[in-house]
Order: sequence, then structure tokens, then C-alpha cells
Amino acid sequence: IIDFLENPTTKGPALKPPSSDISNSALFYTRLHEFHQKLDPANIFGSVAFGKKTKEELKDRIEKLENEVDNWDKYLEGRKFFAGEFSIVDIVIFPLIATWVFGLTLDLSTRPNLQEWFDSVSSRETVKGCVWYQQWSTQEGLKGTPFERKSILGKE
Repeated sequence: IIDFLENPTTKGPALKPPSSDISNSALFYTRLHEFHQKLDPANIFGSVAFGKKTKEELKDRIEKLENEVDNWDKYLEGRKFFAGEFSIVDIVIFPLIATWVFGLTLDLSTRPNLQEWFDSVSSRETVKGCVWYQQWSTQEGLKGTPFERKSILGKE
């Protein structure tokens, strides 16, 4: 799918590093794989929103998630994006992190690299124009729904 999206006839910015950029290409596929193997499985949002699980019931899973988020903060040390330039990796990871920040109060203040990345991606016009981002970031229209903010991962 990535190769299809990155078809040379596609207009717009590149979504993955060029194959000639071996280092960032390797990093691109590594981070994409790690997202699917480590970060996404750590997701507890469904358990909170739909399973009505509490912070106490999710204590062990929260600890694993927090540790995994710390790893992703370290991945950004000395770089602006996860695989060199802005790419599909950032596009895939951003909604998940945003869900945790806006929906579960994930605190990025102790994760300066992730906070800088999050702010950078959040400031993109394509993100600011998304209805889901506007609703989640302001919580407008979400009160009383499963998507209403819950203080699970940080301070309210």
C-alpha cells in the first residue's frame, strides 16, 4: 500500500524516504513495524471509552503504554520526524498519540521530543483542517459520548 501511495505519478510531497536514502528508509520501515508491533497494541482507548475500564483496572497496561511512549520520545532525539522528513510514519502515529493526548490526557510535558513533534504535526494545515482533530482538540460536541476526555494517562 505504501508503494502504491508513493507512486511516482502521485502529486504532492513524498510520503516515504527515497530508496537511495538507505538510513532513513531503514528507519522508516523499522518505525512503521514498531508502531504495529508495540505502540498500537499498547492502545487502551477502546478499553476506556467502550469497556468503561478505570485507571486502576488498567494500571499494568498504562505502565506499559507510558514506557512505550517514552521510547517513542527517545526515537525523536536529534530529529524532527520519525524517519527523516515528514512521512507516512508520522501520519500513522499522530492520530493515536492525539487520541491519548486529547482523550486520555497523556502528558507530553516530560517528553520534550514527542511534544515538539506533536506540536509540529498539529500545526500543519492539513491536520488543523480535519474535523476529527478540531473536535478532539477542543472536545466540542464530545461531552456525554464515549469520546469525552477522561483523565487516565495524566493530569487533567
